Amino acid sequence: MKLAIVSPFSTRAAHGFRIFNIAKQLKPAKVIFQKRDRYGESEQQYENQELLWWKKSPWLLKAHAHQIAWKVRDCDVIYFFKPLPLNYLAAWLLKNVFGKKIIFDYDEWEPYTQREYVKGTAMGMRNSAVCEMLDWLGRACANLSCCITTSNRRINEEILHHKKCLLMPNGVDYAEYALDANGKERKFELRKEVAYAGSLHYASLLLPFLLQVPKGFKLHIWGEGKARGEIEHALKQKGIDYEFHGYVKPDELSRELKKFRGIFLAPYLPLLNIAYSSAGKMPQYMALGQPVIVSKVEGPMDFLMGKDCAWLVEPGKERNIGKLIEGIYADKKAAERKARLAQRVVKENFDWRKMCAKLEKFISAC
Repeated sequence: MKLAIVSPFSTRAAHGFRIFNIAKQLKPAKVIFQKRDRYGESEQQYENQELLWWKKSPWLLKAHAHQIAWKVRDCDVIYFFKPLPLNYLAAWLLKNVFGKKIIFDYDEWEPYTQREYVKGTAMGMRNSAVCEMLDWLGRACANLSCCITTSNRRINEEILHHKKCLLMPNGVDYAEYALDANGKERKFELRKEVAYAGSLHYASLLLPFLLQVPKGFKLHIWGEGKARGEIEHALKQKGIDYEFHGYVKPDELSRELKKFRGIFLAPYLPLLNIAYSSAGKMPQYMALGQPVIVSKVEGPMDFLMGKDCAWLVEPGKERNIGKLIEGIYADKKAAERKARLAQRVVKENFDWRKMCAKLEKFISAC
């Protein structure tokens, strides 16, 4: 079986990390990205990587769909990430004309998530129309698929109801993040540091969390985005000690985050036109064996599996984060107990190696 993976975005899009980890285990014959989009320009990350012509544009949908069909002509199974217009056109062509087996991945595809693709404007009718179109596309892509994968149970149980669905939450290569150079779990250490890793596109989401870092602690930020300037200005105004480390490629992230020995922030706010969180990094944070502060909402909470292995913040009570950070640092033994439990949770439930072994069997049986 020859597998191809197709993304409707550049490698700089957030779901590039999901594709990277799945591709790392499944070793597809082709991995296809947009050359350039609103997230940035694609970088070479795979030996078998292919880029679509010029840049992402609605005027190039048909051309790009035919280009995808040509690039994957020798593959048997085409695994599309995200049910968006380009992927639908290419999938329809590949299934109905070339008889290829089609699989779609639904990563956090839910009604509130769809609003991310509809920028906030006063045109409520336009927003509603585009969201309905995306909803139709999601169902149409599921109808083309012999099977689908989803990042949480709600997507299929409440919306799609596809007969063949595999739950594939965002995970972590446990050995890569949790173990030291000798193959043993890293020794616990807690410094006066706080970190966030993720895109910086929405200051209104991140600042309620980042501005709570107390004096005496240093804030580390891994990521890039259009709101970086606004975030940096707010941090300076508040007098917070901070350092930006910029965008990190998926294959370099573990090496970067292993340098950090403080407390991770996993913020989530379901704001209008923002379907965004750093919940996708939760497994990495947990595997590293460092304390994690997470919003007490569905989605991020799924990674805890009902265990008391993180520190929770109620939505609207982000001002409590400062005291929470100081309390975690003051009781290092309790911090280590929770961090070790978090490591066990991700090792048993969210290790990419185990999940992709199931995925490979699932694809073969479709």
